[in-house]
Amino acid sequence: ISPFLRDLYTIWLACYESEDPGLLLRPESWTACGRDAMERSIALNQLYILLCRRQDFAAARPIAETAVANQPAIALHWRFLIGLSSGDAAVIRRAHEACPSDSEIWLAYLLSLCRDGLAQPADPPAAPDLAEAIQHTVSQEAWPSATLTRAAELILRAGYETLAEQVARKATASARSLLPAYIIGL
Repeated sequence: ISPFLRDLYTIWLACYESEDPGLLLRPESWTACGRDAMERSIALNQLYILLCRRQDFAAARPIAETAVANQPAIALHWRFLIGLSSGDAAVIRRAHEACPSDSEIWLAYLLSLCRDGLAQPADPPAAPDLAEAIQHTVSQEAWPSATLTRAAELILRAGYETLAEQVARKATASARSLLPAYIIGL
């Protein structure tokens, strides 16, 4: 077994089994296991998962931020940080810039762009950034139909019917029997 895994398993088990792990929950204890940025990020990932399991979300967020700083191109770290940031639009924008090909982050980005429309779907405010994102989306083959279907449904719920229609057309064009795509297309 590698020294990293041995040390990681040791600290993880000690934290998991302890009622009051105290100093073991400090990020320095976990990053000390790693020999490089990847191993340190894996260790931090395990720490913020452990903190979330303990429902200590306030402590988990800075740990997730550190993991993102160590490996900004890893979508998993960004996904956790987005969840721990309560959908902070600035965090989502940074995540989308760092991981533009991750479909879940892209959907979170769309959500952040149409949040005002979700608050008042009968009369959504203008959303030029959302319109630009949709135009970019429909002009390329970046997302599978399932992702586009979810996006169309979100945008439709936010009241942006014209934009939702564009995404739905794109989704149904390559749906290949994906029933939800056809339903949203209708």
